[in-house]
Amino acid sequence: MKNSSGFLLMQDMIIYLLCSLLLLSAGSAYKMALVKQQHYRSLSDGCARLEAYLLGEGTDIGISSLRSITQAGTLVELQLWEDGSREKMVCNIFLVKQ
Repeated sequence: MKNSSGFLLMQDMIIYLLCSLLLLSAGSAYKMALVKQQHYRSLSDGCARLEAYLLGEGTDIGISSLRSITQAGTLVELQLWEDGSREKMVCNIFLVKQ
């Protein structure tokens, strides 16, 4: 270290910090990709459950329906909830029955 200049040491520190920042951003992007994949899978499974319920093949666990009468017919909203507490809705479908 006697013959090293301060410039090289500072340059090495900057390169180290930039590489660390690059690794952190890559890790964050990977985590976000995993979260989006989980959300997509949950939404896809939820829509499949609602479709099965409409066809009479599925169970109604976690599914609630709201009905209102309009001039066009009866508006039915099917809601799929993540759990029984109804805190997080996975997906919903609107239907009009005449």
